[in-house]
Amino acid sequence: RTLREAVFQDLAFTYDLPLKQLSDCLKQYPFVDPAPLDEHLTRMVDPIQEWVAWITRPMWLVEAIHRVGAKVAEHANMTGKVELDLDQFGKFNYPVPIRLRDLQAMVRPFMETKSRHHIHGLDAIIAELVRALLRLYHTVRAWDDTLMDQVKAVAEAEEANDAAEKRIALTNLCATCDMDVFEAAHRLAQVDIAKFALQPGDIEGV
Repeated sequence: RTLREAVFQDLAFTYDLPLKQLSDCLKQYPFVDPAPLDEHLTRMVDPIQEWVAWITRPMWLVEAIHRVGAKVAEHANMTGKVELDLDQFGKFNYPVPIRLRDLQAMVRPFMETKSRHHIHGLDAIIAELVRALLRLYHTVRAWDDTLMDQVKAVAEAEEANDAAEKRIALTNLCATCDMDVFEAAHRLAQVDIAKFALQPGDIEGV
């Protein structure tokens, strides 16, 4: 199973089970206003969906390679390794664990057993929701870290002018983007050789 498939599966699981259970549970209690909770959950899940949509755009790979080429060219007369601004490549930085703590604080008054507003079973639903969102977060982070490592490997190979290492790095990057050989060849053929030194033989090698 690819990281891309794992993210989509975790998203589907989160929507189909704990989020639906939470919504069904809160509807039974008129003293609960679900709007703030819904808004908070939306603010947590939306950045993940937006990141996935950004990374899976057809042109993300081409744009990333162009950025690498521009940075390496800019660094040509400098000493030391080229440093990339990973935020430009879509680095995922949203603090999901902190937002989860905020979520738990929002529902804690309804989980106190001695409270007259206690909601039976809410603690189990919230625990499952937190586990699902953390699993989704860690899957996204794993995919993100792997993508950024591959981008840095492409930059290092380009800076060293090592054709063999560049082919390996590009192959790993395309694989991490979950591309088959045909899509990889199609996307790499769209790379502007004026921005990144990529030859037809490199594409065939990938």
